[in-house]
Amino acid sequence: MIEFVDEIKSTNSELMRRSQEGESYPHLFTLCTFRQTAGRGQRGNGWESEPDKNISFTTVLDSSLLPVTRLWRLSMLCALAVAEALRSYGLEASIKWPNDIYVGDLKICGILIENVLQGSTIRCSLAGIGVNVNQEIFVSNAPNPTSMKLLLGCDFSKEEVLARILSEMERLWPLALSESESLRELYMARLYRKEGTWLWREVASSTAPMMITREADDETFEAAIDSINEQGQLILLRADGTRRAYSFKEIKYIIR
Repeated sequence: MIEFVDEIKSTNSELMRRSQEGESYPHLFTLCTFRQTAGRGQRGNGWESEPDKNISFTTVLDSSLLPVTRLWRLSMLCALAVAEALRSYGLEASIKWPNDIYVGDLKICGILIENVLQGSTIRCSLAGIGVNVNQEIFVSNAPNPTSMKLLLGCDFSKEEVLARILSEMERLWPLALSESESLRELYMARLYRKEGTWLWREVASSTAPMMITREADDETFEAAIDSINEQGQLILLRADGTRRAYSFKEIKYIIR
């Protein structure tokens, strides 16, 4: 079921408000708008979206079916659904850990997942997704945005893009619940910079992981992506053979 609203500050905030007031929604219920005025990204960042050009939506996921130790699978599920949907249009979409969607070195989609609590348990999860569809001019200070139109040179049906993403979510959902490693294998196959050695910088846990312009100093180091563990940590392999697991907010990508 999809509920469309003409204009809203944030689909995630609205569904969270409704849920906290006692409303409940079935798995894959989706609240969507083409005019989101105060979209939220990771780490409290805003999300720029020109009115009537892009899609902003939040989908309810029945995370009660997953143990807390495997909630990371929801992030993989959403990122893969968007990447596969965009690839169906001919875009070489990849997943920048943990769940941004990139085409080349340009960001086309952001994802924010929040949990609805019932006492000490998680009742459901809200997957907020913003996809740049037909926007051509970006005015925020985001370093590297792009859109489907900028990349492919034509307008796209926002409703169709939404339908393809939701279809992929439904298709991949059994893999998120499965004990197999199939979902993680698909995620790794789509991972941005999964091949080769790249520059990185460790950061304080209070600082957000993001891609930044190269700054030559002693804090940068070269490493290759080794894997993603079941907790969603990024495992980097350094040139000296040592491996280290990084949680969200502990590492930055660097553009050469």
